[in-house]
Amino acid sequence: MSAVGAIVVHYGSTEDTRACVQSLMRQTVSVEVWVVDNDPAGRLELPRGTRHLPNAENVGFGAACNRGIREALGQGLEFVFLVNNDAVCEADTVATLMSAFAPRDSLGIAGPRVLDREGRIWFEGGKIDWRRGLCIHPGIERVPTVLSPSTVEPCDFISGCAMMVRASVFRAVGLLDPSYFLYLEDVDFNLRARAAGFEVRVVPEATVHHRGGASTGGVDSEVGWYFFTRNRLRFMEKHSRWHQWLYFVLFLHYHALRHWLRLQRQGQVSQARALRQGLRDFWWGAPSRALNGGPL
Repeated sequence: MSAVGAIVVHYGSTEDTRACVQSLMRQTVSVEVWVVDNDPAGRLELPRGTRHLPNAENVGFGAACNRGIREALGQGLEFVFLVNNDAVCEADTVATLMSAFAPRDSLGIAGPRVLDREGRIWFEGGKIDWRRGLCIHPGIERVPTVLSPSTVEPCDFISGCAMMVRASVFRAVGLLDPSYFLYLEDVDFNLRARAAGFEVRVVPEATVHHRGGASTGGVDSEVGWYFFTRNRLRFMEKHSRWHQWLYFVLFLHYHALRHWLRLQRQGQVSQARALRQGLRDFWWGAPSRALNGGPL
């Protein structure tokens, strides 16, 4: 019987999603796989044995993950593994992550080393910069080194690109916050888990390969500018101390103006508009704008 339920949110490339799912089906341990389909306009064909959960519209990453998480918890599985649809796991990734939990009852969230398409480090444990409201990947683009198999390092957060969570964490702190819609809901969840007393660690011996930005166009797209602007404000308001929040608001708006002017000069008018809309929607309390809901 499986102890792990893997949740993959599909949006965009069907080829990426199939490759991700196939890598999960080839694990050295048994994994139940749920694909939550946020792309109703697409046609998704999945390997036999995969559980397909279609949504009538793009409900966002957090809400889609939550639908799959509820299914996995309902099956009584001990671990939930969230995996981006543009990520591919090596055959022993799940087993290696599971082995990190065995000697550590307090370990709630673990994640692998994530490599980009050139084989360089994309993620190996995250750190939060509370002054700038940034979630940093230390060592990004570094060539990976060989580590001891016992290396399991504490960090501020594990990326939702590939994040294994003990089921008891969800029972203690709840599911992902769907109001983010896209970006930073994973970091928010990590902080809530840490506040509840769970450890968060990276397991570099486990490896995942990640294309990055395949579904959204990356951080320099309209989607990236909108959600990173809006959600950094939401995240900092929710988690930072009052003096960090005050400094951050001044810092962000100063740099947002500089970015807006630069984007206008470079003819990236849609990105400039998305940045401005992200600021406006946060301060006015507007709901997130779905990726398939028309122009920002």
